[in-house]
Amino acid sequence: MEMVMTTVRLESGAKKKFDSLCKGFGMSVNTAFTIFVNKVIEENRIPFEIGTVQGSVNKDLTLLDNLSGAWNDGTEASEIADSLRSSRTFGTTRTLIDY
Repeated sequence: MEMVMTTVRLESGAKKKFDSLCKGFGMSVNTAFTIFVNKVIEENRIPFEIGTVQGSVNKDLTLLDNLSGAWNDGTEASEIADSLRSSRTFGTTRTLIDY
């Protein structure tokens, strides 16, 4: 199969971090991009969730609503705090909302 070259522009700091991570994974940057491209083709989609900060905020507000209900049901504060810490996106929202 014929090979072609593709160029990707990255900020220098991101490039250095990516190079280092790839090296730690035991692969080159080229191999990592090839894996990504093949996975996109195989799944016919980007192989991870792409969302907006607003999407994260909406998920977190739902989480907070659920947790407030748990509080009213007598759930311990430590359990609620653990649920907040385990939320994948809550850190992003924490910087966006004033509470």
